[in-house]
Amino acid sequence: MSKSRALGKTPAKQLSRTHPCPASSKWIAMVGTSVTLAMSVVPQYAAAEVVRYTFAGEITTITFNESNVLGDLQIGDPFDGFFEFDLSIPDGSPDPNVGQYDQDGVMAVNLPELSLNYSGHLFMGVFNDSWFSDADFFFMEADNSFGDFNVSAFGVQLTDSTASAFDSDALPSLLQLPEFDGTLFRLSGFRISTLDSFQVRGALTSLILVPAPSTVIVALALFGGAGLRRCRRRSV
Repeated sequence: MSKSRALGKTPAKQLSRTHPCPASSKWIAMVGTSVTLAMSVVPQYAAAEVVRYTFAGEITTITFNESNVLGDLQIGDPFDGFFEFDLSIPDGSPDPNVGQYDQDGVMAVNLPELSLNYSGHLFMGVFNDSWFSDADFFFMEADNSFGDFNVSAFGVQLTDSTASAFDSDALPSLLQLPEFDGTLFRLSGFRISTLDSFQVRGALTSLILVPAPSTVIVALALFGGAGLRRCRRRSV
């Protein structure tokens, strides 16, 4: 009789098979779900280079806000939100210093009493010290209907009067707020059901590049897969 059995102990290999890995079934289920989600997202982004920015700022101008359609908005009120776009969209302008990029994207903003979430057509432009403007200029705007709102301008505009922020008219992979002396947020349009109009502007105080959701899902799947492999090694 072996020493381990004489002492009433279970051999290490038998113990590992009896208790392979804490909550292994739940872990495997979670990994399976993560991989499924990742596989459903990856093909959509395979040829895309999606980036997301979060932003924050303060309201600086309220031209009109009929019937408080945007809530009881005041000068100095804070706002925050995010936008998302694809860097791989080709330039639609032949001008080497003017980039025009029509694409589908996302724009969202949270006001003190109202949140607006838009997904659809975005008109984007990059001006690299062009004849149109003796400055570097980036803008992205939604100009469409969504929900009960029709917007003529919903987006951000960044201006560098020194014309040193960009070295081409390509969509920038990194926007850094300190490089711009003009940081404008615009929101104008009307509520479809009541025809109440609004037009407000704000100044950005924060602009941060964050991982797009697809990147997070893929990372989760990879992390889960690594954990599953470790779990299997422990049970051998």
